[in-house]
Amino acid sequence: MNVNNTISLHLAKEDVTGWDDLRIEFKIILEDGTIHKFPKNGWYKIQIIKNLDNLSIERIAYVTLETSPGELKTETKEVPPQARVDQRQTTYAKNEGDSAKQQGQALVDEIILINNRVDILQKNQGALTGLPTNDKESIVSAIKEENKKRRNQEYFVSLTDFPRIAPETVDTPRIQRAIDSMAMTGGILFVPSSTYLISGPGVNLVSNIKILGEGNKKTVFKASYMSLDSNMFSGTSESDIVFDGVGFDGANDPHVRRAIYISARGTDKFLRIKNCRFINFSKSNNQTIYTWNSRFIWVTENEFVDCVIPMFIDAADRAVFIERNTITSPSGIMVNGIQVHAGAKGIRPINISNNWIENVKIDATGNGIDGHGIRLYRCEGAKVMGNTVRDCVTSAILVGTACWGSSILTNTIYDNKTGIYVELNNEDITLGAGDVKRGAIVNANDCFNNTTGIAVSYGAGSQIVANFVHNNNKDGIMCDSHSVGINNNTVYNNWKNTSATSPIQLVKAGIRNYGYNGTHIGNICFDNQIKKTQDYGIAINNASHIVGMNQLKGNGIGGVYESATGTNQISMNVIS
Repeated sequence: MNVNNTISLHLAKEDVTGWDDLRIEFKIILEDGTIHKFPKNGWYKIQIIKNLDNLSIERIAYVTLETSPGELKTETKEVPPQARVDQRQTTYAKNEGDSAKQQGQALVDEIILINNRVDILQKNQGALTGLPTNDKESIVSAIKEENKKRRNQEYFVSLTDFPRIAPETVDTPRIQRAIDSMAMTGGILFVPSSTYLISGPGVNLVSNIKILGEGNKKTVFKASYMSLDSNMFSGTSESDIVFDGVGFDGANDPHVRRAIYISARGTDKFLRIKNCRFINFSKSNNQTIYTWNSRFIWVTENEFVDCVIPMFIDAADRAVFIERNTITSPSGIMVNGIQVHAGAKGIRPINISNNWIENVKIDATGNGIDGHGIRLYRCEGAKVMGNTVRDCVTSAILVGTACWGSSILTNTIYDNKTGIYVELNNEDITLGAGDVKRGAIVNANDCFNNTTGIAVSYGAGSQIVANFVHNNNKDGIMCDSHSVGINNNTVYNNWKNTSATSPIQLVKAGIRNYGYNGTHIGNICFDNQIKKTQDYGIAINNASHIVGMNQLKGNGIGGVYESATGTNQISMNVIS
């Protein structure tokens, strides 16, 4: 206690046995037994933080103290010269003993963790500087520098701290050393602006790591003499991996299989790839981003240029989000733009939204397996929304096997062979017997200048609703499946390829359905060209269709074409 009624607190390193946010309060007992507590209605907070500034020979890390600002002012003018010191010492000893019991094991665990990190840093720093690993002064200096890079208690390492070591001529070893130094801690690996050469088998990732660049055209990882079928970055049992603001250049290396490969069978994994750029991954079986048995995947706001398969999310078993990417192939080497295959039980949610995809030119077999802008398989309940897809040799969007309940919404689709292709089951086109899932939703899309706008084949129970389908070279909407609702669509000026022969099933029409039990209500089908190419508004084959309340005006020959009469219900249509 000072003469101006203030209390000063001093703690030395040897007084500190743990670290955390702690509280301090004081009690003063006067000679008459009166107790005064300071502060009166609360306490003062101090923070004791971990720090490796002092490293003893015994490898025990001391801690430093951050004191809170300000002074503890008393609210009494009488201070006893000696106030029951023995009693207070006994009380403090008891409290401190209880605290030690609670904190003891945590302290031991923390010292072990710190020493493990010291071992990693000691190993790498010793190798990098060429000094012996038992050079304590150099090690402590290196650790001080690493401590300065902490941001909000998150471990932070810069690749500049891990230079090449002679005779290294590529950057794979130094990147691996930097990542290995974070094996126990995780954190951020900052990669400054430059081009970094990746060779051999590539780099192995660790968990809880974010690789952060200065921009995807400034910080670039470039393939250089990679091993056959190698990956630039691989993680086979890791969680929580982020790539942000970096570029990947496959350099058209014929050996590079993938830029990023993540395999995470049976565990919760989080992969985030954002603001990155991928170019020149041209190996014939390349999958630029490939994940296997992974879950919780975000691929957002990236650019892909001339990649054979920019991303293949394979056997995923939890949520997938692919959003706002730009995917192009000026050289025409792309096989599929976005490819998602769910696990055997399907996954939800899958959101593929607001991507730009163009120039998918390769379908090597010619049977429609490849050549899609977006290709889904077993993706039950997927949502494909707001994408623009053009110039695909097979289809812009393939809603494939077992994608029941998927919704294809508000996409802009043009200049493709087929705009949207629904093919849910390759066994039959009926509703089936028993508890059989059926159907997808195709709603509010704009499909134009394709060969066929929307095709439903093996898609029984689907709903094709409120789409704009126009100026396609052949069919606007084509269906061969049963119990499909084709309602409230605007379909006009199709069959623009006047040299195309009439289809074997039916005639040239805006909507052509040769399944059974279809519903066609509220569609607007017309041809307003000077030289009309859409002969009929709606053409139906087989039996038990409903065609009602459609506006069928100005078509080349007539409003409704019916191949067989007797079981269809055709009424209340406006035809002119």
